[in-house]
Amino acid sequence: PKFAYRGMHLDVSRTFQDTGCIYRFIDALAYYKINNFHWHLTDDQGWRVEIKSYPKLTELGAWRGPHEVLKPAYASGMERNGGFYTQEEIKSIVKFAADRNINIIPEIDLPGHSKAVAVTYPEVLCETTGKHYSVQWESNNVWCVGREENYAMLDTIIGEMAELFPSKIFHIGGDEVNMNSWMECPHCQALMKEKGMTQPAELQNYFVRKMEQILAKHGKTMAGWDEIIDGGELMPETLVYAWASPERGLKS
Repeated sequence: PKFAYRGMHLDVSRTFQDTGCIYRFIDALAYYKINNFHWHLTDDQGWRVEIKSYPKLTELGAWRGPHEVLKPAYASGMERNGGFYTQEEIKSIVKFAADRNINIIPEIDLPGHSKAVAVTYPEVLCETTGKHYSVQWESNNVWCVGREENYAMLDTIIGEMAELFPSKIFHIGGDEVNMNSWMECPHCQALMKEKGMTQPAELQNYFVRKMEQILAKHGKTMAGWDEIIDGGELMPETLVYAWASPERGLKS
């Protein structure tokens, strides 16, 4: 009990779990007095939360298979595999957790780890002809920092999710971003020139600061993996989840 935050993380992007599994998982967390459920809802391999303003995120981006826009991965096999949670299902799960004193912290991974978005709404990507791969060998999976319309889309997505998740904390990922596409993109290069930036990490910080503002507008505190500390300052209330090393946690 001396630890006010007692958390467990579950990634349903790589391996989708149905609602029955989620209810059982929450019951298990309650048994062990876990009070924060960090729910990793989007990544390269699937988008799992219904967004009514952008229906293709789940119509297309929640499924993997040989005839889907996302290829098979993580032993999903050669049949159509995947799924997503409707907004009504999420509301029910959030209430179920709250009744057991568990706060659900949603995570949508940005600006990298976003292949599920890139294959459904490719206009979010940089203007580049090159192939740029993540450490998991996913190509062109990074949001363009220099396209201002991307932040309007993210504002809409966050707005819908803020209505579903009462959690003050909202996790935006921020890890393992291949920044090479930014260095080729005319939109990102124009932004770097306008802001007097010299390093791509400063573009990452620009994106992160924009997300801080969007989340604050919706009454949320931003959290992210420890890469968000690179390239510039953060709001003092922003939460850093250190995964790379204890030293990164100390630096944050």
